[in-house]
Parts: sequence; structure tokens; C-alpha cells
Amino acid sequence: MSSTTVLEPVSHDKRIYTGLDTFMIWAGANTCIATIFTGGLISPRMGLFSSLLVIIAGSLIGGVIFGLIGILGYDYGLPTMVITRKVIGRKGSYLASIFNIIQLIGWASILLYVSAEAISTAIAPLYPNNGLLTNTISWVIILGVLETLYALKGIEKIVWYHRIAVATLIIALLYESYFIILNLVVNAPAPVFRSSFNINDILWGFDIVLATAISWSPLVADYTRYSRSASGALLGTWSGYAITSILLYGLGALSTIIANAYLGDPTQVAISLGLNTVFLYFIALSAITTNLINIYSAAVSTQNIFPDKKYNTLSLIYGVVILVLSIIPVFLLKFEYFLYYIGDLFIPLTIVLIIHKYSGGGSLKASVISWMIGSGLSIYVSIVFGYGASLVGILSVSILYPLLLKYGR
Repeated sequence: MSSTTVLEPVSHDKRIYTGLDTFMIWAGANTCIATIFTGGLISPRMGLFSSLLVIIAGSLIGGVIFGLIGILGYDYGLPTMVITRKVIGRKGSYLASIFNIIQLIGWASILLYVSAEAISTAIAPLYPNNGLLTNTISWVIILGVLETLYALKGIEKIVWYHRIAVATLIIALLYESYFIILNLVVNAPAPVFRSSFNINDILWGFDIVLATAISWSPLVADYTRYSRSASGALLGTWSGYAITSILLYGLGALSTIIANAYLGDPTQVAISLGLNTVFLYFIALSAITTNLINIYSAAVSTQNIFPDKKYNTLSLIYGVVILVLSIIPVFLLKFEYFLYYIGDLFIPLTIVLIIHKYSGGGSLKASVISWMIGSGLSIYVSIVFGYGASLVGILSVSILYPLLLKYGR
């Protein structure tokens, strides 16, 4: 990290990211086993074609909202949580930062554990008598240490490393996807391609895909503040997220529908096709490139509250916390539900940030009221109906906030 604090805009002479670098950041962040699981979650209920339709639409639309926050990062030169100071005030930004830190650490811990579990499963056929290599906790520790060391470098210093890492990750993903898709589709019986076009199921699936896209929005400006151009910030963010989402969600949907893999888990599918080595590389590297983003943004969000805290100290602390939490999977399973509700807070806030920016600004009171009401409605819908929170959050704020800006006093 540089000597300046996150409260100071990144000057244009220090902006190091091309559009390709921004693409690599979000392609690397989104390429992980958790994204595959999301595709596997929606496909059993909807069928293959309906799932793919929803995946494409939700990823493209969600990616646009995602990209608009990216432009804010370029325009202001500030991280997302610091930008929220301009909209919901300093204390409001502290609250948002705390929730953001919690969700980042929580999801990073879950990803670390499921990645370690996938590696231990895939490596078992290769080394059946090696208890150390087939132990999930061993891989939690190995991956946890590696991702913390990577994050300690700071994103400004790993541009070339990240280009190479994500490029090879994408190659491994495409290689693995080619064999999995080819084998699954060719050998699939015709009935698996039938789909349900029930409107409730489609709205449910679309809501999940859209919510997943917007859940990344509190992080976007942390990286696009280093973008050299507005187009690079927008298109790099949008394409990096949308392309990998469509591919990985689709892979999860195929694995679930055709191979009957639980939640689209590609582990057994990859093993059955003899792709153990490629799969191991993919899972290990994807956990590192994704949790780089989680650790970095958790540290930056903390610096919004405590600007004088050193990035390396915070990254080390959060890396250790993530590792420790990942060793307690029972806790993580309970904690996951809480994380979904935290996500409901950021969908309305994202829309408030976008409207505030493109409407020329607005009152603090209108912004806070819109965020609170939108969040309340989103959480209520999540609890009562189980889906629809993202659509309700977007629509409620899109209607309420402009009205408050126009008629509020």
C-alpha cells in the first residue's frame, strides 16, 4: 500500500489498471467453486434451458449495475466504503463498512473450507494412503497461508503476477469446462434438456443470480479507483464478472442436471474424467485469487473507519481470522444464513449510490431513509418469501429515493 490513506483519491499518475487488468481482477475474483455451486442450486428447480436463460440475463444485467459502481471508483478515485461517506454520511459509512467486513470474512472462510474440501477429495484417488494430503484441514492451512501472503503484497504490486495467475486460471477453467461439457452433453439423455417455464421459478432463479452480482458491489470501487479510464472501469468490471458468471453458473447447472452432482459440485465429475490435476490447480488458484479480493477489501473497509491502520497489519489479521474460522465448519454453516441477510443491506445501498451519482447528488436524510427502508423491505422479503429480495430492494429504492429527492425537505 502507498503511504497515503484510503480517504485520499488516487491521483491519475498512480492509476495502473488497464481495462484488461480490471477484467482480470473480477474474472479472478468470480472464478471459484462457490460460483459453480450457485448454478447448481438453481438448475434442479428450473431445468437446464430455463436456468441458462436466467443465468445469462441475470449475469448481464447484474454486471451492468456492478459496472456502474466501477465508474464511481474511477470518477472519485476512492474505495466504495469511502464513497458512501458522500451519500449516507461518515457514521453511516462506518456501519456499512462493519457489515461489509463481516460478510467478506464470512464468505472468505466458507470459500476456503469448501475449496480445501474439494482438493482433499480430488487428491484422494492420486494419493490414497497419504492422510496428510487428503486431510481437509491440511489444505485449509496451506491455502490460507498462500492467500494471506498473496494479499500482503497489495494489489498495486501484483499486477503482472495477477495477470499471469488469472490467465492460467482461465485456461484451466476452459480446458476443464470443454471436457466436462463435451462428455456431459454428448452422453445426456434427451429428457434432461426439458425445462420448467414457471414464472415463479424464473423470478426465483433470476433473483439469485442478480443478488449474487450486486453482492460484489461494495468492493468494486476499491479496484476501479486504480483504473486509467472510465471505459476500462466499466467494461473491464462488467465483462470480467459477466463472462465468468455465465460460464461457471452454466457449468454448475450442467453438472447438476446431467451428472446429478450435488449443487453442481464438479469434483466427482472431474475425477470421473481423469481431470484431477487440472481440477486441483483450478481450485487452489481460484481460492487464492478470490480471497485476495476478500482480504484486501476487508482491510480497505477497515481503513475507512481507522485510516491510520496499516494495510499489511490488517491483511495479516484477517488472513489468520479467515483461516481459523475455516477450521470450524459447523460454525460456518450457521453463519451462512446471517451472511445472506447482510447481503440484503447492500442491494439498496448500491442503488442509492448509483442514483445519487447520476442525479447530481441529494440530501443525506433522503439517502439514509431510502437505504434503511429498502434494506428493511429486502430482509422482510427474504425471511417471509425466501426470494425476491434483490428485485424488491432495487425497485423500492428506485422509486422512493427520487421521490424523496424531489419532494422531501
